[in-house]
Amino acid sequence: MSVCYSYRTNLPAELTCCVCMERAEGYHFGAVSCAACGAFFRRSVSDQKTYSCASRSCIVINDKEKKESKRSGGASCRYCRFLKCVRNGMLPGDVREKRHTSPQQPYIYRTLPEEIVRFIDELVSIRRRMQISRSRECMLMNGIQAVIQSVSIEYELLRGVWIDSPILHRILPIPMTPISEPSIFRDILATYFVFETCITTSCHGGVQLDRLIYPNFTFIELSSQDFCHVFGSGNMSRVCSFLVQNLARSFQSIHFDETYQAVLFFGVLIQSVPLIHRNPENDIIYRRITAGLHEVDKNFKQRLDKIVTLIHHGTQIFKQTFFLTQ
Repeated sequence: MSVCYSYRTNLPAELTCCVCMERAEGYHFGAVSCAACGAFFRRSVSDQKTYSCASRSCIVINDKEKKESKRSGGASCRYCRFLKCVRNGMLPGDVREKRHTSPQQPYIYRTLPEEIVRFIDELVSIRRRMQISRSRECMLMNGIQAVIQSVSIEYELLRGVWIDSPILHRILPIPMTPISEPSIFRDILATYFVFETCITTSCHGGVQLDRLIYPNFTFIELSSQDFCHVFGSGNMSRVCSFLVQNLARSFQSIHFDETYQAVLFFGVLIQSVPLIHRNPENDIIYRRITAGLHEVDKNFKQRLDKIVTLIHHGTQIFKQTFFLTQ
């Protein structure tokens, strides 16, 4: 039996949308879907909508049923529709910024001096290695143990890469003490954890789902009854809300690719090291990188400064709350 392919998308004509099960019209943001679900996903991210649902298990109905339902006063649950988009591979990071007239070029930094390009490549390589090393739990965990477990996992991951990475030794020229001991490194770890949590949350739909997603993909549903029961309106609740709706939301809006993320990673880590332990050459390199990127992307410095400030603020309230609750 022969299979008919669409000329425009090179997809089998009988393929269905992974979200609503209507006929698919191509790839939209990394997943096979219809144009309507692709447009819904784009609007959700570019407008930075936040959805909620009491059950989080609604059936996402197809287009025909949606039309009939709307005529009778109903509609498909937007939370569950967006969740299904993410679960089937749609990537918020693939959505372009509204009215973005000059698309960010993935390799624009290669116009910088060769030694700076090599340094950025090393940073990108380190972050890729860490991402590959992470196991994806994809579990709902609302208790304080979820935070403790996730921070511990990130500590071991960072320590494992730090041991045999000259560039991380240069960035963090201090001993990696156990997480249970108050130390300079524990403060640095908090900065690193907030940074990675912010990126994971923003890149995997946490802003739209009101969900704090840790780097290992365990997550907290901020609007769930269990979360409210565990944390109430206390400090942990305020910290989680800030990380999702302020920090991750801002990060999602600036559209940093992995190169810019690597530069941000470098910047927030060296700034978290106390001056007495800091390698002055790191600050010089950071200034050269940011100045060079600003020359080729005039909006870069403003976006970078905004997110760095939010990360350091998020780290401070995270440390004050989390380390006091251990």
